[in-house]
Amino acid sequence: ERLGSRAATVFFAPVRSVLDADSHEAASAANRERTGAGLSIQAWHLGPKIREVDAVLRETPRARSRVFESHPELAFAAFAGEPLSEPKSTPEGRARRLDVLGTAFGGCDGRNGDGDGDSDDGSEADATDDREFDAERAYRETLDRTLRRDVARDDVLDALVLAAAARRPLATLPSDPPTDAVGLEMAIRVPTDGSLPRTEFDNHA
Repeated sequence: ERLGSRAATVFFAPVRSVLDADSHEAASAANRERTGAGLSIQAWHLGPKIREVDAVLRETPRARSRVFESHPELAFAAFAGEPLSEPKSTPEGRARRLDVLGTAFGGCDGRNGDGDGDSDDGSEADATDDREFDAERAYRETLDRTLRRDVARDDVLDALVLAAAARRPLATLPSDPPTDAVGLEMAIRVPTDGSLPRTEFDNHA
């Protein structure tokens, strides 16, 4: 609903019991048995990372107020005030997202998901540096420092928007999230700050 034509970019995560399946076929069958829906190949490939995060959250309760699930396209939509219809794999889509990133980092107050305004090392977050954030430069420098077989161009855009989201107040989707069998919150976090300046694309619309 929030992403319009980009809704397909959000896919269902696997249930915990299928994370140790030996194949995508087995995992999808087990997921369908538990939920009535199969498992996408994208979700299957994320299995190892999901296991790692799940282990950390289960074994380290204090991490639960610091580590949240989010989604890049939902973050871009929140910062832009509307879903971005252009695929990020296209030149137009990349340009639009870089423009949104420039405003997303501008004026960040340093608040993360728990709203304490501090950095992880205990020091007070300094938001002034972000007001002159050059999204294009950050994107290009990251591409130069990494190999495409390790980091795709789209992944750099996703990482940047999630970094911007982590510095703003966050809301949960759904607003009253349930918890799973071990007490972990089942929600996606999205930025809530609606006071971002209009982007270059908005000004020419």
